[in-house]
Amino acid sequence: MRGSGDRLRVLRIKSGLSQHALSSEVQISRPTLSAYENGSKISKRNAQKLAEFFDVEESYFYKSPVEELDDEKTKFYERIIDNKDAIIAEKDKIIKLQDILIDELRRNR
Repeated sequence: MRGSGDRLRVLRIKSGLSQHALSSEVQISRPTLSAYENGSKISKRNAQKLAEFFDVEESYFYKSPVEELDDEKTKFYERIIDNKDAIIAEKDKIIKLQDILIDELRRNR
């Protein structure tokens, strides 16, 4: 599970920014960003700036590991629901193949 500092670091790196560049963009000092990435609590004011810059909810920086896990489970279930028809079709194919194999095994006894 990631803490707020890890979340910030991942967003920064995915955006291709150094701490210095991000510091200039959001008007937060580089030492402060470094402290956040190393585990210091992100102030509400700076969380708002960072959330706006990275287009995430401010709460993204304050989620507990349990909330993060719940979000991942929700995303997993949403992917299942979104792909329900494809999953059912694959399941039906597997069942047909299983039936063919069983028939083949019975014939070869």
